Amino acid sequence: MHSDIRKIISNKIIIDKEKKKYSLIIGEEPSKGARSPKLWNRAYKIHKISNRMYPADVKKKRIKKLIAKLIKDKNFSAAAITNPYKEIIFEILKKNASKLAKEIRAVNCIYKKKDKLLATNTDAEGSFIALKKKFKFNRNKQFLLLIGFGGAGKAVTMAFNQYLKKNNTIFVVSRKKNLKNFSNIKFIHWNMINKKLNNIDLCINCTNIGFGKKINQTPLLNNQIRRFKKTTIIYDIIYNPKITKFLKIAKINKLRILNGINMNLYQAVIGFNLSNNLAKMNSKTLSCMQKVK
Repeated sequence: MHSDIRKIISNKIIIDKEKKKYSLIIGEEPSKGARSPKLWNRAYKIHKISNRMYPADVKKKRIKKLIAKLIKDKNFSAAAITNPYKEIIFEILKKNASKLAKEIRAVNCIYKKKDKLLATNTDAEGSFIALKKKFKFNRNKQFLLLIGFGGAGKAVTMAFNQYLKKNNTIFVVSRKKNLKNFSNIKFIHWNMINKKLNNIDLCINCTNIGFGKKINQTPLLNNQIRRFKKTTIIYDIIYNPKITKFLKIAKINKLRILNGINMNLYQAVIGFNLSNNLAKMNSKTLSCMQKVK
């Protein structure tokens, strides 16, 4: 890793001198517990690929400079992108973004191919696979409530809009203004949530409420969660902590719950395989990453 790149990154990185090739997870503070390096490094080892992933804490004002340097660095191979830079990096690399990433307008994976830096989004597929494997989710479910419409929220919204049948209604809660409804996706403001809760089949938290500095917060309060049907599934895409306050309250109310660990796993599997020219759901990658705690 070139010294110019290491100067852009805020946290200290101990370089493995035996491996010239490297990859990163880029975010605000991935050095404080991001799971991707463990997953990718395990896969690199199993596939006998001489590469290593490092966490890269980067300040917003340095993102453009970092991407410009990575494009030129022949030893850089790929990066996982985490909050809050999924939408920012999409804008930088949108000419080389996948069709799905262009629809979502956010990326969570970038990788080199023939000296080009390509961008894609694997959050969408990962979120749906995780739910389907856990609960065998019925595609005919009628009402979904997604909380948050940032990078991850857009990916999850598009995933469920794509994979579910068209008679579903997806309500997306966002503080963003002037969002236009399209297809079967309806945007609602936070103050409209209570009117929708009684009929919801699946509620997904796509915000960072419940993580980091907001670990003691929940996107919905107990009196709101109690309004859900007993068959409602509560899905929080946060994986650290494993049981957020949101999931804890839902569990007390005897609702079915799912955290973001397997979404994180599946999006990493897909991203790693794309970056290394392997089949999208290569079983060897999946098997080795599943063993990472």
